[in-house]
Amino acid sequence: MSLKTKIFLSYCIFIISLILLTIFIIHFTVRKTTETIEEKYLIDDVGKLINYLDSEKKNFLGLTKDWAAWTEAWLFMQGRNPKFIENNLNLETFQNNDVFLIAYFDINGRLKKGLEYKEAYNKFIPVEEDFWKKFLERYVSLYDRPDLKIPGFTGFSFKGDMPILVSVHPVLKSDYTGKGVGYLLMGREIKDGKQNLIREIFSFLSFKMEKISERKEVSENKPIIRGGTYKYEVIYSMEDFFGNHTFSIRIEKERVLWNIVKKKSFKIIYILSFSFITVWSFLVCMVK
Repeated sequence: MSLKTKIFLSYCIFIISLILLTIFIIHFTVRKTTETIEEKYLIDDVGKLINYLDSEKKNFLGLTKDWAAWTEAWLFMQGRNPKFIENNLNLETFQNNDVFLIAYFDINGRLKKGLEYKEAYNKFIPVEEDFWKKFLERYVSLYDRPDLKIPGFTGFSFKGDMPILVSVHPVLKSDYTGKGVGYLLMGREIKDGKQNLIREIFSFLSFKMEKISERKEVSENKPIIRGGTYKYEVIYSMEDFFGNHTFSIRIEKERVLWNIVKKKSFKIIYILSFSFITVWSFLVCMVK
């Protein structure tokens, strides 16, 4: 074996070993570190998202409270304001408040009057009393003193495949005095436009509210993080209006830090390879 061949082989072994060592360090050490950092930020993002959704619930409950604690509605529930629905529940009311349901139930849980707005047809449809009574029953089960002034309740759920926000509040006088005479239910659809807005606010690749199809897919109040080559998928289950973990949010977010590390590692490997070729060419010339 010639000296040139020995030098070439030795140098090849050295450079290849160096490249493999670099890949090993990046893959098993640096990658693990970046994953730990990225997952921490993901958990922080989920926390911020939950706070955002909680604020949406709080704001919607505030809207329901304004409509429920209203002397005009309180008189209507007692048959003393017959034009209340005609004067107040119109198309503009639903559109301006971004709601699709306003329904008044009496103290015994029977529907007194309500409207459900179908945006696709731009018209009102009959209220599905049996469907919405389940929400009222859940509310009453939490607060079994309907004759007292009690707080409202709100939560996420689904109507068909559409995620919705539902809020219930007792009907009272405007100054919160007097006996509760019934309940107000209001509903808001979480449409694709709203979900896209949330995606943009938090810089997610995607954001979706979904029904939980398989129990094994979720972990209560703890995000499930699945790492991919270029992005993370996060699934987080939340308590719905009924206290069940059937409501989940699914998000995707780019693996920014790991993608930067990969680009840097490719540059390092490229530099090592280029250096190998340069030095090898020089050594070959020296041997000659």
